[in-house]
Amino acid sequence: MVVSVQKTLLIQCEICGRVETYDINLFHISKGQKFEYKSSFNSTGIFVKTFDYKTYFIESHCPICGSTHIYRCSLKDILENNNCFNMNNYKNCFIENKENDEIDSKAEEEFDNCLRKFKIFMSSLERLEKLNEEGKITCDCGNDKMKVELFSDRIELICRNCKSVQIIYTETEEDLKVLLEKEKIHLKTCNISYIDSISEKIKDVKRINGKEQ
Repeated sequence: MVVSVQKTLLIQCEICGRVETYDINLFHISKGQKFEYKSSFNSTGIFVKTFDYKTYFIESHCPICGSTHIYRCSLKDILENNNCFNMNNYKNCFIENKENDEIDSKAEEEFDNCLRKFKIFMSSLERLEKLNEEGKITCDCGNDKMKVELFSDRIELICRNCKSVQIIYTETEEDLKVLLEKEKIHLKTCNISYIDSISEKIKDVKRINGKEQ
């Protein structure tokens, strides 16, 4: 059986969102040398390296945590599967099977979706940072020092004193709009509360019915 070592590398530019494509031959990568592939504006660099053509190392910058993540893949895995790399559901690097020089449109759609979610996530973080700088994130217990935990679909603020939690969802434009309209965030002692578009709609219904709590 003849196996093609030709693959297509797709890289999402962190600045403009454009998808850059490179045709690569896995056996043309020199042993022990890192080959770098860059996106538009040279903002996103993906490094590929191998020592024996049996194992490949992919270095990918993570736009969420700012670190570089290293992924170890066997040649068999790369040849048999389409691979994507990065964390928290933000995938800025794909290695796909090369077929007739055409890129699967689904990959570009996923890139666009990931980029949209990333922008919502970062805008949410920026809003929280501004509220915190203005001293507008507090808890009923009197504490204003919060621990921040990041997830793929939400941000959690945890009171360091009473452990109350404020969950802020970052999945949709509507979620972001709700957060941007908040002038302050006030946690309830030893409680869990939410900020998202669904919770806001429920509050609106309660207001209309005169049952807001």
